[in-house]
Amino acid sequence: MASKTPNGCGQAPELAQAGPEEEVATQMLKHEWYHFVILTDCWESLLPELCQNQTVHPTGLSL
Repeated sequence: MASKTPNGCGQAPELAQAGPEEEVATQMLKHEWYHFVILTDCWESLLPELCQNQTVHPTGLSL
């Protein structure tokens, strides 16, 4: 018999109730995805050098 969680989405209860550590990890993933999208858009554009000037490293330094 397949086990289903109370929320019905197949997610483990401990993951459904994320603590501070999990929240930080989620924010980091969103941050990485945000940079991935920016870099992808830059490569797809015809002005990659302009995008490089607009891309800011998490430390605050321009890449």
